[in-house]
Amino acid sequence: MKICIDEVLQWSNGNRAVLEESEFCGCYNCISIFSIEELRKCDFDGYSYEGSDTGVCPYCLSSGTLLPNKSPFPLEREVLEEIGYEVLGEYGEVWYARNHKNRI
Repeated sequence: MKICIDEVLQWSNGNRAVLEESEFCGCYNCISIFSIEELRKCDFDGYSYEGSDTGVCPYCLSSGTLLPNKSPFPLEREVLEEIGYEVLGEYGEVWYARNHKNRI
């Protein structure tokens, strides 16, 4: 799959409105896939989903790495790994994905 980094960033930053309309989302930092309800329950001392326009992953606390299921990217582990590698490179937690389980 060809990854357009600009398109990924458009969907993963300032995405509160589209996350609120989604059923689930995936983090391309820690490769978690989870229900949007899990995101709504989070509060991270001012870096919360409720206080920001960009969602924060409740598992790795990364901001700007959540893709909603309404994005054009399939929320599958392999796709999230590929996106994570392309966007975050060796500094992301893509290596963790091999031992990390999907939340759905």
